[in-house]
Amino acid sequence: MGVFQGSDADVDNGLIVFHTFGAQGVMLAGNVMAIAVGAGGARRGLTRSRSIASMALGSTRS
Repeated sequence: MGVFQGSDADVDNGLIVFHTFGAQGVMLAGNVMAIAVGAGGARRGLTRSRSIASMALGSTRS
């Protein structure tokens, strides 16, 4: 449960902006983390194919 819900009341009173920014921030952070893990995959014990998959999934649009 988040602080700013995506409810109709939040749309009406303008708080949906905070919900949107928070959601986009979480998606961006997850993608950056997937790319970082993939880029350093060999040091973390990932196979080459898993490193490539991690970077590819992190670079796709959310």
